This record gives sequence, C-alpha cells and structure tokens, in this order.
Amino acid sequence: MSNREKEVQDILPLIKACGLYDKALKERLLGFPESRTDLYEVIVNKKINGQAVIVKLDIRSSKDGGLAFGGYDLLLKRQQKEFEHFLTNGVDTKALENRMAGINWREHPDHFITAEEAVKDPGLKKMQEVFHELEKFTANYLQRNEEY
Repeated sequence: MSNREKEVQDILPLIKACGLYDKALKERLLGFPESRTDLYEVIVNKKINGQAVIVKLDIRSSKDGGLAFGGYDLLLKRQQKEFEHFLTNGVDTKALENRMAGINWREHPDHFITAEEAVKDPGLKKMQEVFHELEKFTANYLQRNEEY
C-alpha cells in the first residue's frame, strides 16, 4: 500500500461519518499528487432531505505531508423568488432584464465604451444601450442621494 493509499484510508472514515462519502471519492483522492502541500477542494453532489446540494470538502496537507480532512462547506441553491417587475423613469425592468440577459458580458472591454466602438461592434452597442437605460432607471435615486 502506497503512502497516498494509507492517507486516503485514514481520512475516508471521517468523511463517511459526516455522511459525505460518494463512490468516486476514493479514486479522486488517490489521484492527488503526493508532492502537493496545499488545499484541495473536492466537490461532492449530494441529496439531503430530497434537496440537491453541493458539498465542498476541505482536504488539506497534514503537518507530516499527508492528507487531512479539515471540514466541509455546504452550498445550497438559493430559492429565487419571482421578482416583481415595474416601470420607473420610463424603463420597464422586465424588458431591461431581458436585454441584459441577451448580452455576452464577458466581451466587455473593461473600459468606458466609446461611441466609435459601439458603432463598430453590435455587442458593445447593446451594452452601451443597457448602460444608458440603467442610468435613466436610477436617475431619481441618484438625485435624492447626492452623496452616493
């Protein structure tokens, strides 16, 4: 039995005791390189009380260079409530939300979009239009709260 196999055998009972063991976990832990000395975050998908949850296991290097189970984080999906849309300053929040969802924000250039850029790139033009709508939408709020 290799050192890594022994380390995995030592921490698996702790993980099982928390109810977080899954069939693929042992093989995933055995696949960790023995030379690494940092934190490993292992994701396990579970169902708890019928609800799908994500568990992030904290597997650290122990003082002797082996593996240690440091704990876990339980990540729950927030129950999204339906947002009640409204019209303010001539901006319909539902229409604005739809326009924002249709934009690939990863393509934003990370700087102010110039008029020249917007003319050349339809994606940037859509972004610029949404920004103008957001400014219009928040205009009354900003006027009431000048220190903002």
